[in-house]
Amino acid sequence: MHQACTWDLTEARVMYHSRIQGEPATESGLNYI
Repeated sequence: MHQACTWDLTEARVMYHSRIQGEPATESGLNYI
């Protein structure tokens, strides 16, 4: 993960995650078992 500067670990962080739905066959993760 890119880190532009150090982060004060005593301060709370809010992280937002998003993804785009893809093909069910490749997005299921079953090919990594």
